[in-house]
This record gives sequence, structure tokens and C-alpha cells, in this order.
Amino acid sequence: MNSYLNIRINGKNLEKKEDIENAILKFDEDLKENPDDEATIVGKSVLLYKIGKLNESLECLNQIKNIRNASIIELKAVILMGMSNYKRALDLLNEVLKLDCGNVSALYYKTECLFKLKRFKEVVDTADVALKIDKNHQSILINKFCSLVELNNTKEALKVKEKLLRLGLNCNI
Repeated sequence: MNSYLNIRINGKNLEKKEDIENAILKFDEDLKENPDDEATIVGKSVLLYKIGKLNESLECLNQIKNIRNASIIELKAVILMGMSNYKRALDLLNEVLKLDCGNVSALYYKTECLFKLKRFKEVVDTADVALKIDKNHQSILINKFCSLVELNNTKEALKVKEKLLRLGLNCNI
């Protein structure tokens, strides 16, 4: 049985680095038998990411030819964000959004990339799209608030801050 599925079925707790490294070895064994198994490649990549091996995690995903799965493309973008490659991550997130324009997770990560790139107006625009889908997404609201502050749009920033306070987020900003 594929190690990825085995880990999920058995519900193993993979919080300790040693357990994660052992699971990665099991993935390697599975990949020797079936080197093109996307689930195994993704599982290994996620665990490498979890222990901070971002380059290896990305290399692992790069083994998948012609990625069409939006979740895998998004994972690749998240890894690139961890490597501070926000421009390339943004390109991938835009790919994800072409496949699924309502992907709130991809929209959130897009606001993160845009913020890091200091493209604050685009953060606000992207946040507005996402908030039409999930009006109470706190992380997106925070990114919108911070961008509005950067844009010196105090009036709108205060409206967003009020909403965050109503949602129970302790805003010390």
C-alpha cells in the first residue's frame, strides 16, 4: 500500500521530525516501485516542506510532469512563497485561479504574495474578490486592512478593522 495512504489511514501522528523523516523514507520506497505516483510525490513533498526542506520539497513536486491539479500547483506556490520567490508563486496562483476563480485559499495566498511585493492596491482588489466568497476570512481581512493602511486609506482601513473586531479578532494594529 502506498505510504501516503497508509499514514493517513493509520492516523499516525507525524509531529516529531524523526517520524516525518521515517515517513519520507517510506515514500522513497514507494517511489522506487512507482516513480510517477502523484499522491506519493505530493505526500513526500508535504513532509519535506513540514520539516523546512523547501528546495527538496520543490524538487520533489517538479518530478510531476504537466501538473493539471490545482491543489498541486497551489502547493508549489506555497513552497515558493516559503523560499521568498513571490513573483513565481504569484504566477502559479494565477494559474490556479484560471482553473478555479473561486478558490479562496489561492486568493488568500495571492494577497500574501502581492503584499510582499508591495502591490497594495492589488491586495485590496484580490481581497474584495475573496471576501465576496468568504466574507469573514480573517487572514484576508487582515491583509486588506494592512494594505489599506499602506495606501493611506484610513477610512476604509477602519471599516475593515471594525469588522475584524466584530469577528472577535484582537486587533492590536
